[in-house]
Amino acid sequence: MKDNLNISYPATIAEEKQDDGTVCYVISFRDLAGCNTYGDTYEEAKAMAKEALDLLLECMLADNDEIPAPSTRKTTEIAIYPSPKIAVPLLLKLAREEQNKTITNIASLLDVPYQNYQMLEKGKRKNVTISTLTKAFNALGYEAEIVLHKM
Repeated sequence: MKDNLNISYPATIAEEKQDDGTVCYVISFRDLAGCNTYGDTYEEAKAMAKEALDLLLECMLADNDEIPAPSTRKTTEIAIYPSPKIAVPLLLKLAREEQNKTITNIASLLDVPYQNYQMLEKGKRKNVTISTLTKAFNALGYEAEIVLHKM
């Protein structure tokens, strides 16, 4: 079991000169093939990357696709963090899979119906309390910690 689970995805950002002489910034994720975006400014490109990451991960969670764990970031890459509404279900899924547990196993540990935990892990359960998240992460052998990152 890992000491911690981190879900910031490493991304490369490249400045590209357009035919008209303007510059745009292209971002791609090495762990998520085909997940690329761009922006007219560096800040816009980062915002677009977060949105692209959220959309891709949300679809992958909904379809129960295998989601690659993020690689260690290289010094030439930037970290892009999914939004909390995507990060929480993804962390639950990664922690459960790391321990080779089923949704039924975790639901049983939490003493909740299978469907309730499944909705939590798929990000379909709205207004989840901190208490519920704490219980879920503890059942998976993790302690939840809230960390803020500069934008």
